[in-house]
Amino acid sequence: MNGMEHERGHWEYKNGEAQVTWDDGWQDCIRKVGSQFKKSAYHEGKSFNDEPENVTNARNVTQNPTGVD
Repeated sequence: MNGMEHERGHWEYKNGEAQVTWDDGWQDCIRKVGSQFKKSAYHEGKSFNDEPENVTNARNVTQNPTGVD
């Protein structure tokens, strides 16, 4: 269990990217970088314009993610 299975969040498509705000205050952003998609994670209290805590490759693993409105 990676700790995210029970987190809930809200998705929003804004500025050409998917932005997720989780109930615990963390935020994720999925954006296109060149020909790939990247997921950037932001600590509680940061904005999507701040330096992310980490950046990883993003890929679609399901058409209907669980726990996201």
